[in-house]
Amino acid sequence: MPSASYLSQLWVRNQGAGDDGEGWLTMRRWARGSAPRGRRGPRVGCWRRAVNGLRPDHNPLRRPVDRLESMLVLGLIGLFLVATPLIALGVGRWAWDGAAATARTEQAAWHQVRATVLQGVPAPKNDPYGAIYLAQISVKWIAEDGSAHTGRVTAESGVRTGAQVTVWTGANGQLTGPPLGRAQMAHQAAFAGLMGVLGFSLLLAVTALVTRQMLQRRRMAAWDAEWRATGPVWSNYR
Repeated sequence: MPSASYLSQLWVRNQGAGDDGEGWLTMRRWARGSAPRGRRGPRVGCWRRAVNGLRPDHNPLRRPVDRLESMLVLGLIGLFLVATPLIALGVGRWAWDGAAATARTEQAAWHQVRATVLQGVPAPKNDPYGAIYLAQISVKWIAEDGSAHTGRVTAESGVRTGAQVTVWTGANGQLTGPPLGRAQMAHQAAFAGLMGVLGFSLLLAVTALVTRQMLQRRRMAAWDAEWRATGPVWSNYR
């Protein structure tokens, strides 16, 4: 195997003679063959590598654009950690207030009335599980203005003809459902808060991707400029 001094002389001689890169290839083969063949170093996990990439350091190989990217990523992570609880609470509170206003309006405009079953539905026989079966039944009721109305409501099977059931009606006597309860209001608030957090997270993700793409273009442009400046020094190819 040639020595380092021999390869250095060969490199200088070939550079002066204007070779086609054979000396450079010989040096690379020597460096590859003389590399120590001991045990491998400790493996670095992807998470640790990502953390090391974001951590500020004095690595001379890192360009200013690399440090700028690390600062932006850390800023987006900090913004996510700080803003998402506030967004969840704010959007959830806003949805809760809206649902509460809707519930108050419904409670003021809707009323419970007694309705008479026009045609009953028999209960299923020989049910060993004791399940509750629901069915659509025809009922008749009198609105607050004295007008008579008929319609179909959901009730348990086994109700008899002529039985009395309670239904919710609007101001003009039409059938409505019950007003919003606290459980429904809580579900709406939780869903709105979750959607707010997901929307904000998507916005941050799109911002991070667009920023990374822009910085990657700047990084590749700087790499091309540096290679055009240093490439002729290491190779005879122009």
